[in-house]
Amino acid sequence: MIEAIRPPREIRERIDEETYLRLKNAHFADAQEYIADYRYFDTSAKGGEAALNKIGARLRVQSHEGKLMLEFKRGSGKKTDEVSQEITEADMGSFSRGAIPPGPVADKVATFGITGSLIEIGTTHCVSYWKEMTGGNYEIEGVTYPDGQTMYQIEFRSETKGIKNGGLARRLLGLPATPNKATSKRVELFNHLKVK
Repeated sequence: MIEAIRPPREIRERIDEETYLRLKNAHFADAQEYIADYRYFDTSAKGGEAALNKIGARLRVQSHEGKLMLEFKRGSGKKTDEVSQEITEADMGSFSRGAIPPGPVADKVATFGITGSLIEIGTTHCVSYWKEMTGGNYEIEGVTYPDGQTMYQIEFRSETKGIKNGGLARRLLGLPATPNKATSKRVELFNHLKVK
């Protein structure tokens, strides 16, 4: 799954473990499983000092089924600025020198004038299930952070006009009327690092 080509997001909410398990058993038992590890990089492990975090961007390497994908993302929704490229284990050597492997991601980051040596700030492990159901694409996900805590969320995406705020999806899944909006994985990561 590459987010840049997926339909617009109508729902992105945080859910508790009980709701996650209920949805998994009721709607996602036959869904496609997607497991990946993400290594995040910035100029500092402190959220207020990290240069990429300051501009609302994240830089990460996704490891999935033996493939490595370097991803840069800034913004959200229709204003997302996103670039990715496949890299190799040899390319990872650039990070040990505090640099980004050459290519479109490095070129994009350079346009923001980011300076300073990069460090790895943390790794997350993600297990998600997604499938097409009424109205669009549904996904539930569990993200485990470096402190061992797991956050659960649900996403719904649709290209169908007239599905406002994912109302149809909410009724199908039995979600509460009041949304429990999820923060970005980038923000969550810094929160879980608990760096003073």
